[in-house]
Amino acid sequence: MLKSKFIIGVVLSAICVVQSCKKEVFDTTVPIEVDPSLNCDNVNYENSAKSIFEAKCNTCHGATNQGPGDYNEVDILKRDLAKIRGRVESGTMPPVGSPQLTEVETSAMLLWIDCGASFEGTVIDTMDSRYNFKSVGL
Repeated sequence: MLKSKFIIGVVLSAICVVQSCKKEVFDTTVPIEVDPSLNCDNVNYENSAKSIFEAKCNTCHGATNQGPGDYNEVDILKRDLAKIRGRVESGTMPPVGSPQLTEVETSAMLLWIDCGASFEGTVIDTMDSRYNFKSVGL
């Protein structure tokens, strides 16, 4: 009987230790706010960011890959927009050793996010001058 109580005590203690060691991750990124000075009339996912995600992000951030989040899923993509923006802007994504974003791709991705990351619309026909390019048909 004493042995059973001891084993139960050890098991419960182990469970408490394991549960207390779980690391909670809190997202501290600031939500994206649309910059009203940008011309965002025709900026959308289909024509601005989709081909970039397919070529440069989904290798790791796809359904069966090691990166956190499947960026083929719109809800996950929307959830991670602030993180994506920060990492694209800082150049830390894609990681070293992976195909890097060109200046045009970086500008298109940042503009799409800064314009509210729309998933509707038509072909991009104008770009804001602060993004260093004039027109892109992706």
